[in-house]
Amino acid sequence: MLRKSGCLVILFCLVANAGAGLQVHLDFTSKNTVETWEYEDLSGNGHHGNEEGSFYNYNGDLSQYADMWEAAVDGREGVYAYRYALEMDYDASMLDNPQIDGLYYHTSDTSGAGRWDNNRVKLISTPTLAADGGLTIALWVNPETVHCRERTKTNNNPDCDFGHLVVLGAYGNAPIMSMELDADKHVHGWIEGDGTDTQYEIIGTGTVAANTWTHVAITFDRANDVVTTYINGQVDSTTAIPLVGDGALTFTNGLIGGGIMTSHYETFMGSLDDVRIYDEVLTQSQIAAIVPEPATLVLLGLGGFWAWRRKK
Repeated sequence: MLRKSGCLVILFCLVANAGAGLQVHLDFTSKNTVETWEYEDLSGNGHHGNEEGSFYNYNGDLSQYADMWEAAVDGREGVYAYRYALEMDYDASMLDNPQIDGLYYHTSDTSGAGRWDNNRVKLISTPTLAADGGLTIALWVNPETVHCRERTKTNNNPDCDFGHLVVLGAYGNAPIMSMELDADKHVHGWIEGDGTDTQYEIIGTGTVAANTWTHVAITFDRANDVVTTYINGQVDSTTAIPLVGDGALTFTNGLIGGGIMTSHYETFMGSLDDVRIYDEVLTQSQIAAIVPEPATLVLLGLGGFWAWRRKK
């Protein structure tokens, strides 16, 4: 019994250390309707999140109340969720044909203003990185089979190249650090410095299953010039980034569930939970420690740790 207690203390220490550089933490337990922000940043740094975009998830509410937050999903208290099959126009009723509708403009709106804007959560302020500063993005993801919707002025691809999970910055407007699932559901990312540095694409090795909760993470280590992807707390891939630049970075946007490009917008289709952004590079042990959520560790204790570590 003493031996188990000692191990439990070590696990709690790992979780505590993993929170040292925590800058953003959205767990989607609830959605605020009176605050100037809708999703609270639990890190205490004030990087709260708001929904934005023209097309909203329809979960049985009246159209004017349809949103991207769902309560009691798969035993969770709440998640960010945007469903391909339940897509609807924010200003209209249920889509007549959600498989092909959602074009950049609606038939009743010939101007097309704002109609091709995708859905996402936008942070009201964005973390910055000091010179040589690293970054970690970690979250739970449950992608649909069709995991992404791409909206452009000429294309509405139902399974596009990238389903954006977290984007700091904007493509074509460096700096940027991002995390996506690509069309094959590999953990994917981009990194670029201040506009004069090389942009690198990161493609993970393993895949994330559709309709299943999986924990994914990515670390950007600018001091050692390497990016590492993780699946369920285990190292998935490493990519060298020797020419990315190590200066201080200020990002223009912080987005969850969708990205910004000048030519197209790509919306992640599925559910997200427990999104964390750190201004440091977490170790493999630290990432493994946040795969089981701390609240569950308290309830189950060490005896249920291994069975519970991979969240279903």
